[in-house]
Amino acid sequence: MTVSSRLDISILCKSSITCSVKAEFSPKHNGLDARSIATIRVPKSSSHGSILLPPPLPCTIPCRPPYLSDLRDSQVDNDFDVLMGMSSINGVSFGGMDDYAVEVRLGEVQEWYLLDTGQHPLHIHVHHMQVQQEFEDEPVPGWTQAGDWVDTVSTVAFAVVRFVPYDHVGPMLMHCHILAHADQGAMMVGEIVGNMTEVASSTRQRRRDFCGLCERSH
Repeated sequence: MTVSSRLDISILCKSSITCSVKAEFSPKHNGLDARSIATIRVPKSSSHGSILLPPPLPCTIPCRPPYLSDLRDSQVDNDFDVLMGMSSINGVSFGGMDDYAVEVRLGEVQEWYLLDTGQHPLHIHVHHMQVQQEFEDEPVPGWTQAGDWVDTVSTVAFAVVRFVPYDHVGPMLMHCHILAHADQGAMMVGEIVGNMTEVASSTRQRRRDFCGLCERSH
């Protein structure tokens, strides 16, 4: 997981159990080893010592809003390179909220190429980014896959992401998610321009995602 990310999990226990949930840190994270972050205890049921299992939940595919539509097969309107540093982005330290480094237009597909996010995770405000290729260097293979939506990217490898500005005009802040680095200048501001009334209907037309009930694969 990237710095400051969140993970939601659900666990189905078929018997009483006590287990520890541990977080493992790679060597680049200040030499920290695995540490326990939670303990799960499932007691025995009072009726004959068995566990009463809930009925299985239906398998569903969420209906995503227009700004989270799949962009992998979309035509790219603009591209931009982002090189993360200790105290800068693209070699330039933060100069203020009105010092725009890039302009993006509402309703247009942006494709950004991200470098050096392993030591300096890139976090973008306002819009999530869709990953265009699986990250190959993660501790858990396949954790981040093509098509995933994230607001922070951290990978040793070169990363390609896409997004469509949808419902906000004005500043779009991005920074290293290690806040000490952001305080040193690893922040940048983009400007989102366009007419929100005109772009709302056209962006909705991009939506091609199927949603609803689905078949379980296992």
